[in-house]
Amino acid sequence: MIVNKKKKTDLKKEEPVIKAEKKKKKDDPSALVFVGIFMIGMGTGFLTGHVVPGVFFGLGFGFLALYLVKIMNISKE
Repeated sequence: MIVNKKKKTDLKKEEPVIKAEKKKKKDDPSALVFVGIFMIGMGTGFLTGHVVPGVFFGLGFGFLALYLVKIMNISKE
């Protein structure tokens, strides 16, 4: 049988930290920007008949956009 040795007051102190971490992850749109640009590159590759270059362009521009969005979010804080 596992017994939690922490007091109830100790558990209440940890809750705001967890909520702040979840909020920080939720407000970061950089992953959506990356996936969106990657899909645009892949779709363009399918349309032009050159899938591999389209994927690489999507990845390249996606990583650049991800970096820019992260920098913009850091400067706001």
